[in-house]
Amino acid sequence: MSMSTNRKGCRYSYGYGKNFHSHRRKNRYKSSSSSSCFIATAAYGSPYVLEIDILRHWRDTSLNSNIFGELLVVFYYKISPPIADFIKNSKKIKSLVLLILKPIIKIIKHKYKHEFFSG
Repeated sequence: MSMSTNRKGCRYSYGYGKNFHSHRRKNRYKSSSSSSCFIATAAYGSPYVLEIDILRHWRDTSLNSNIFGELLVVFYYKISPPIADFIKNSKKIKSLVLLILKPIIKIIKHKYKHEFFSG
């Protein structure tokens, strides 16, 4: 089995058996500007809305639980800042992004309602 560490400080083991693609987080994402959901924050206009917390929870519990999700998060953080800048400067684009995000957030919220969210 070989070990690898990505730029975010995750250690991955590659091998066979139950440890295949498992990883340990050295630095968990924290709710800060460096770990914002850039596109959703631009669309909602604030990083402090419940919908952003739902997306962060999904990122931390589902996406960061495997190497493919982690790679998706890394890719997202590379491409999303300029997209977010574009979104926050256009009311029409904000509305379109919210139209796309709302059903996704509803599904995620439903998935974690017993674990994290009330109501």
